[in-house]
Amino acid sequence: MLTEAQRKVYVAVLGLVIGKKRSPKYREIAAKLGLKSLATVNKHVKALVRKGFLVRPSPYELEVVPEEARNGRQWKSCDNGHIRIMFQAAQCPFCAEKLTVC
Repeated sequence: MLTEAQRKVYVAVLGLVIGKKRSPKYREIAAKLGLKSLATVNKHVKALVRKGFLVRPSPYELEVVPEEARNGRQWKSCDNGHIRIMFQAAQCPFCAEKLTVC
C-alpha cells in the first residue's frame, strides 16, 4: 500500500509525534530522514494524506491516523489539541485530559 519512501516518512512522523508530543515540522522530518528537499517531504506527506495515513486539521498540523480509524472503527482523541493517535487508556498520556471518541 505504501512505497518504501512513504513508509519511512510515516514512521518518522510517528516517531516525532510520540517524541515531541506535537505535530512535526517538515524540516524535522527531512532532518530525521537525511533529506535536503522539503518538496520531497511534502510530496510524501501529500501521498500519505491521500491514502489516509495522515490528516491535516490545519495547514501547519499533521495528525497520525491509527489503523483502527483507517479500518472504519472509532478512535479516541484529547480535547487539548494533542495529536490524535490511538490511546488505549481513558486519559490522554500527555495531559491526563479525558479522551473523547471521534
